[in-house]
Amino acid sequence: MFRIFFLLGKIAVIDGCLECTGAPYFAAISALKMLMHAFLPIGAVLSHVFCTKDAAPVIKSYSPQLIVHPILEESCSIGIGGVTILRKGKSDLISDGEIVQSVTIYGSPRHCGGRGDILSGSVAVFLSWANQYILAAEGNLAIRPTNPTVLECIAGSALLRRAASLAFENRKRSTLTSDIIECLGRRFVTLTL
Repeated sequence: MFRIFFLLGKIAVIDGCLECTGAPYFAAISALKMLMHAFLPIGAVLSHVFCTKDAAPVIKSYSPQLIVHPILEESCSIGIGGVTILRKGKSDLISDGEIVQSVTIYGSPRHCGGRGDILSGSVAVFLSWANQYILAAEGNLAIRPTNPTVLECIAGSALLRRAASLAFENRKRSTLTSDIIECLGRRFVTLTL
């Protein structure tokens, strides 16, 4: 049960139980770290993790920058509307059921666990920006993409791949998920699609 919501600079990751504490941490911290080097006035300024009571102390111990809410019950579920799928692989495939796009930027030969969690946090930030832009435009957009979620998944995938590449240049085969997270901000600044 992994969900991410982003509104007005606040990200909410809904995940985490005693057996799963890394994924919500990586998703929440990625949204914060991706902007630390960008010096932008928008983005994730607060990251909340909603998890079970057993997971809360563990997740909180990873970083004091996260706001952890131990309020989930194990049986909690959330309904979602339209779905866009991002399938990770040698090339990432993104589809909303109508179109299929791929991201083939080379990332890293080292595939450590947690990359999908970084991707989730990054895509959440890009989705927030797209939604804020659409709302601010009040229907006056010159170009209206069919599904901005597809574009934001492309941006998140490209960012992760470039950050993983930079982390691998620095750490080689010892690259960890935390090394990739530290490279998000630098790669975000140079991201052009």
